[in-house]
Amino acid sequence: MTDYMGKTIVAGPWVGEFGWELFAWQGYLRAIKKQHNLKIVIICKPGSEQLYEDFAEEIIAYDPPDTGLSDSFFKQGLFLDRQLLFTILGKRKNKFSWLPPRRIGTPPYTNWNDNVEVGPFQVTPEYISYKAEMGKGKRHDIIVHARNRNLREQDNWSLANWKTLIGLLENDFSIACVGSTTESLALPGTTDFRGCSLKETCQLLSDARIAIGPSSGPMHLASLCECPHLVWGSREMSQYRYENTWNPLNTKVEFLDKYGWHPPPEFIYEKVLESVI
Repeated sequence: MTDYMGKTIVAGPWVGEFGWELFAWQGYLRAIKKQHNLKIVIICKPGSEQLYEDFAEEIIAYDPPDTGLSDSFFKQGLFLDRQLLFTILGKRKNKFSWLPPRRIGTPPYTNWNDNVEVGPFQVTPEYISYKAEMGKGKRHDIIVHARNRNLREQDNWSLANWKTLIGLLENDFSIACVGSTTESLALPGTTDFRGCSLKETCQLLSDARIAIGPSSGPMHLASLCECPHLVWGSREMSQYRYENTWNPLNTKVEFLDKYGWHPPPEFIYEKVLESVI
């Protein structure tokens, strides 16, 4: 077994999807750091630093160029090579080894407590809760992520459906929207928190009674904030992830697959009532 004690690993840059960063990357890096007693430098997108603050010696924010869409652990049109790495890092006095993003295990079937190979390491991922102390922010009953991505655009729920659902909910519940300003919708009848920091998003999820939306990164974040969530999408891959392999804290979740990505808003409304009352 190789002795990595005191050595430095540079991990990243992470350029893929946020949900994959949560469950197919950061937990493994935390485990590598703790289980092999080495130093770790993280390269991640601006805004994701909070995921690594508890274990990284250094965090470098890197905003990748707009070469294409982020998908799973990679970005279309962006080639991760040593030239790009040294462009990001600049000159370094100390030696280090590089761990670029890669497919870890066989998602979605690799479980959160499986021991798997990550480059030269054999580790079981370690996850922490991002649940914030309740009552530090303005509480909203329901947190919504209205996915509006160009990647698999057919999976977006229509604005008309969202308007109908919010119309059914807004008289009885306070509702807030989260997500990025470029890949999610601001909905009438809600407070718009899109574009807020990861810390603020975690606070909103921690204070909420439930989070709802089609399968997406913020819905996966709800799991690590211990926020009950109601998610819909296709059964083939997503249900197993949400309920089992990507649910290390055993957070309450209901995955709806009866109508796939496009359930009637009245159906979601009834499910929300069942979940929050």
